[in-house]
Amino acid sequence: QAVATLQALGVRVIGCESEADAAVVAEMRNTPGAVGVLGKDSDFFVFPGARYVPHDCLTVEDGKVYGRVFTRASVAASLGISEERLPDLAALLGNDITTEAVQRLDVPGKLSIATFPTKTRGRRATPEAVAAFLQTLPVGTPLQDHPALAALGSEDAQSFAAALAASHAFYADAADGTDSAAEDEGDELDRALGQAARDCL
Repeated sequence: QAVATLQALGVRVIGCESEADAAVVAEMRNTPGAVGVLGKDSDFFVFPGARYVPHDCLTVEDGKVYGRVFTRASVAASLGISEERLPDLAALLGNDITTEAVQRLDVPGKLSIATFPTKTRGRRATPEAVAAFLQTLPVGTPLQDHPALAALGSEDAQSFAAALAASHAFYADAADGTDSAAEDEGDELDRALGQAARDCL
């Protein structure tokens, strides 16, 4: 019923077999005059070409709606890292794909990234702490080549490397409009960068 109502109102409806993030970003990029993606998913901070307007950054004044638009470049600049490092940041914070491996293997701890305890999610790193770590990596050095990750043990190192590769592919999909399957784990990236969006006003 909802789809039929939207179509009757002239709203274009696109179906996706899994995560719709990449398709939404591709649609935004290909729609003349589109301001951005309105949503509540911090993955949009990371997708190339996305302009993201978090719900929490909308205000209404005098009958007009105002929102803050985030771009990949503005997020990277605010954290002092290159745009190319944003998928690494998302992976280390724990996104839809990497959260289980990051928590199980204590990846931030292995990389000496400062963490803090949470009530329900064990220890967690902040975006600023992960960005500070990423700033120490030489330009062009893949995260998976860090010696501390190689020391995880072959099975664990392969598990994290596979999650990291899948995470990078997930964010790259927006360039071609495909949607790779992402697991819907507890998304630490949403919690971490979502707080930054809530603080935007």
